[in-house]
Amino acid sequence: MAVTQYVAVRSIHVLGSGFVIGGSAVLWLALRVGEPKSARPLSWFEAGFWAVLGVMIFTGLGNLVGFGIPTTGVRASAFSIKLVCILLLAAVSVVRALSVLELRRRDREPSTARGLRWLYAATTLLSAVIVPLAGVLARG
Repeated sequence: MAVTQYVAVRSIHVLGSGFVIGGSAVLWLALRVGEPKSARPLSWFEAGFWAVLGVMIFTGLGNLVGFGIPTTGVRASAFSIKLVCILLLAAVSVVRALSVLELRRRDREPSTARGLRWLYAATTLLSAVIVPLAGVLARG
């Protein structure tokens, strides 16, 4: 029973990571090609992002309990850097979500769409930095 719970928690965490990185990368690239015709896909991603982020926080805490909180060495440094990156990701994501709301309210203002491109880029890059740090925490 414990093994299946462990596998389920890890799998949900990894799938959530894939959604965050993949979704933000696709939207970043789509915004590089041109202005959004509709804010609906952005709104759907934002709703999914915040739901997945909540699940990832809980599964991440479960993983942390399973592996133990590192206190010294490379794992402790990776843990500290990962926490800072997660806080930065959350801050960028709040600004991004508010920008999407503003985009919907104003009916596609180009300056907002340009800013969104950078916010999705930051989300993708921060998420991509967090993944190897998670690997260091998991494997040592």
